[in-house]
Amino acid sequence: MLTLVDGLGHGREAEKASQAVLEHIDQDPERPIEQLFSEANLAIKQTRGVAMGIALVNQATNRFIYAGIGNINLVKRKADGGIQHMTSDPGIVGGGYRHLRPTSSTLGDGDLLLLHTDGIMEHMNLTTYADNLFNDLVQLGDILIKDWGKITDDAGLILYKAGPTIDSQNS
Repeated sequence: MLTLVDGLGHGREAEKASQAVLEHIDQDPERPIEQLFSEANLAIKQTRGVAMGIALVNQATNRFIYAGIGNINLVKRKADGGIQHMTSDPGIVGGGYRHLRPTSSTLGDGDLLLLHTDGIMEHMNLTTYADNLFNDLVQLGDILIKDWGKITDDAGLILYKAGPTIDSQNS
């Protein structure tokens, strides 16, 4: 499970909201994605709330489900360089939201998921980077934050690279 939260505002209260939602999710991360969001929404009502995105990755099948509320986005960069953007639904976890529309997709060997907060520009151009950069996720993360991070906001970024499925490893 890839989970990225961004507490509303800045400072201690934003941190408290983020920490509260992560602690709630950690209690039982195996729940369906809709339940993770609805229960988290209730559990952190006393906080200022968060934007949140979750990608549930099934490594055995290399499929994933993504859902988000607020200004968290997911970009899937295929190993062949193709790009797919997945946006979140409007609202605030802890403050309410109307709809949660999970989206599922496949992951091929070498595909990359980039889950990011609004502290990174929404439509970063990944086509300008050399393919070999996508093999070093630490260096890639540093470069993306440097190139696309906003100086007026904190930036959160999770990178996940898909490997071969279990079936193809045993072939």
